[in-house]
Amino acid sequence: GSSEHTAKRCTFGANSSERFLLCDSVEPHAPCFWRRFIVPLQRADAVAFNPEDARVGRADVGLRCVSSALFRSQGLRRNSQACICFEASGHCLEVSGALARDLRPDDNALAFRVRSGLDALLKEGCQAPDPETDPVAWSAGELRGLEALARTKNKALKAALRQADGKRVVLMLLTEDGTPIRKVCVQLRQGPPLAGVVVLLGDDRGLPAEEADAMATLAEK
Repeated sequence: GSSEHTAKRCTFGANSSERFLLCDSVEPHAPCFWRRFIVPLQRADAVAFNPEDARVGRADVGLRCVSSALFRSQGLRRNSQACICFEASGHCLEVSGALARDLRPDDNALAFRVRSGLDALLKEGCQAPDPETDPVAWSAGELRGLEALARTKNKALKAALRQADGKRVVLMLLTEDGTPIRKVCVQLRQGPPLAGVVVLLGDDRGLPAEEADAMATLAEK
């Protein structure tokens, strides 16, 4: 038999530090870096979330943000992660493009995957197989790449900003009167090498100025 790595037994992602697959490219302007998109849904409740009616609490906005952040024409972006924060219950769900299996850019299908991911934290008997004892089932499972946590947006932001690996991490706040994104991208190419970029978006009501200021202050600590 062969001792080489096989995809069906791959346990990459079982460790919390394994969330991204970066390429070796330095084109067109900078080396590849990770992207984390955090979407605080102020009225959404993880416990009450119903995949058949995702508009309640406007969780549907979070689903669309996941699709926009992770999907590209030929698959998933492996250097990107989307984090939906259900602020009404104090939970979040991380979806990692490098790890997730068989995700589709369909709101209904994605909603049921999100429900399964939340249930892995909130309900007994809904957890993923153990990657140590059953790596094949874990690797092929629908929960790979989805991790639910008892964590608010503030804690999610702090956790994302800690993933620096000795390099620079930049926080981008998407606000209505913010700097044009083209100018921001030029600024990102300046300065020390990037570990990654954390993007904080608003829900259907946007990101209020006072909340953006509070998040900027939190990031500076």
